[in-house]
Amino acid sequence: MAVTSKTMKQQFKKLLSVARKQAVSVRDYAQATTASQQVKQLNASNSKMYALEPRIMFDAAALTTAVETIAEAEPAPTESDPAPDAQLLVDGITQVQPVNSVLFVDSAVQDYQSLINGVQAGTQVVILDANQDGVQQIANTLSQYSNLTSIQIISHGSQGQLSLGNASLSQSSLDSYQTALQSWGDALSETGDILFYGCNVAEGSAGNQFIQQLSTITGADIAASNDNTGSAALGGDWVLEESTGDIEVGSVLDSAATNDYAAILAVVATDATWLANAGDTWTQTPDADGNTLASTADSIYLDTLTTPNDADGGTGYTIATSGGGFQLDAITFRGVANPTANPYVIEIWADGNSANKFTQTINAGLALNAIVNFDLSADTNFNNITSFKIHFLGTGGGGGESPWNLDLINFTTAPLNVAPAIGGTSTGQAVNDTGTVSLFSGVTVSDAEGDNVTATITLDTAAKGVFTAASLTASGFSTANGGLTYTHASVTAAAMQADIRLLSYDPADNRVAPGSTETTTFTIGIDDGTTTTNDATTTVVSTSINDIPTDIALTSSSVNQSGGVNAVVGTLSNTDADTGQSYTYTLVAGTGDTNNGSFNISGTSLRANNSSLLAAGTYNIRVNVNDGAANFEEAMTITIVDDVVPTVTSVSSSTGDGSYKAGDVIAVTVQFSEVVN
Repeated sequence: MAVTSKTMKQQFKKLLSVARKQAVSVRDYAQATTASQQVKQLNASNSKMYALEPRIMFDAAALTTAVETIAEAEPAPTESDPAPDAQLLVDGITQVQPVNSVLFVDSAVQDYQSLINGVQAGTQVVILDANQDGVQQIANTLSQYSNLTSIQIISHGSQGQLSLGNASLSQSSLDSYQTALQSWGDALSETGDILFYGCNVAEGSAGNQFIQQLSTITGADIAASNDNTGSAALGGDWVLEESTGDIEVGSVLDSAATNDYAAILAVVATDATWLANAGDTWTQTPDADGNTLASTADSIYLDTLTTPNDADGGTGYTIATSGGGFQLDAITFRGVANPTANPYVIEIWADGNSANKFTQTINAGLALNAIVNFDLSADTNFNNITSFKIHFLGTGGGGGESPWNLDLINFTTAPLNVAPAIGGTSTGQAVNDTGTVSLFSGVTVSDAEGDNVTATITLDTAAKGVFTAASLTASGFSTANGGLTYTHASVTAAAMQADIRLLSYDPADNRVAPGSTETTTFTIGIDDGTTTTNDATTTVVSTSINDIPTDIALTSSSVNQSGGVNAVVGTLSNTDADTGQSYTYTLVAGTGDTNNGSFNISGTSLRANNSSLLAAGTYNIRVNVNDGAANFEEAMTITIVDDVVPTVTSVSSSTGDGSYKAGDVIAVTVQFSEVVN
């Protein structure tokens, strides 16, 4: 909206008048004006900026522009009207220092207001919105700045990790935030530094590697703590023990504020990916006094407090998920103190049931900031729960508040593994033994936790059939155990489903008589690394198809003349892929049937009607075999073998006996039983 010079002048004079009436200097007014402008800018990026005491300086660039605009709108000054208001504002601006550091504070930090009350001059404070990505909020804010001497961040932390808004900045997320983190570095001067105030961020090799990688991405020197940050009474301090280079800037925090701070900045990481059902969240129930557990998007912790025990009306704390079950493996209490002479007791109730509880005694005289660990991994009561309740007990029924000065509670969970699911299997799928079948075309595979899965498919009998070579190649399955099992390496459930559907089964041919059937049962096993689900409902019924005989054989193709009537030439047989069939052999007309009339078939025996009547030589016949459904014919040649010695059947002469004399020629005829040569 356009603003006239007259309007601007009137508004400016009105503001100056108010300032004079409240006895504030132009310098204070300039700071308030700039703070207002910056708050509006930060609101646009879902962050909160706090205008602090007058000694905290803000960027005067916007004010300078405003003054120039007002000066241009003023009438030219005269000796009688020297425009003192504009000059007074300019004089005030010369006292304003530019912003040289930005302090970001995560709103999940307990009592953060006490920390930001005393920051150094030249520091802008931004409170991160708990419902927004804090890494991106910081990047959005810093896009308005350049040449900063430092970026300082207060948040809950743990080894190699910071909680910022609803995001977690850790080594595993650095790559995804690379663009945003580079913009952090762009806002700094060449010697600008980044300081992290959070517990244990730079602890150990993992923490050191985290800040080194962050330094590489931002191009800035990083300083962070390798131990508890915060209240000395709880074992914390404000020293940043680890750095990636020379840190030229000091903390913008006021030492009095940090000395008085009564908490530590540790984060209790609870990995949300273990939840059994997507969308599950943590919920909590306050105790009888209304004390509750503080939480961020990825942590739950107990703010420093003294909580009543059960004898004093305490009801404990219930922590639950919104849906899926889990296994509670361990709980750690840190910042525990028991300076009394009596031991105290903590109980953990599975699903709020006092009958299923784990009890641990806190020894008397325990020093402040002690750590108490509960190992529940072997307690089966905590294997499948959706909540647990923490009870703080006194001793001997005595009254008075128990000394539970707790800073945080850390609990370790394991997912209640949901077994992978198999669906869409089918029974009684029909196929001929000469064909193939895609028996798993409707199968579904899923895993509630999104785990990768392996697969094993087992046949009840390996000899009944195989998956085709082409489908094995396409699907990634390999055979084992002589074809009894087929296995697939680990992939996502969706990929496994797709690969199983590619399998094609080829039943073995002719394992049963034609027209008969054989059933093969397949067991699919899907394993997510924790649980295997087996499904044995897939069956294939293969029907044996009749095959036509392909050859006729004869054990002998010759017969002796001496064989006589029904002399056996040989035994007939045939070549047929089928099993369990009966065959009928007959002599049939057709090519090569010339001598069918001299032979006959009895069962599988080929016989000569009377071999003694057949002259030696070869004879042609045609034989047919029938398998009950199909016929096959073949021409054969049979040899008749002369194995009979000729005999004289008669002798006669041209002259009768006794009527011939020497010198006569007598014609003698000898008759043999067969032709002789």
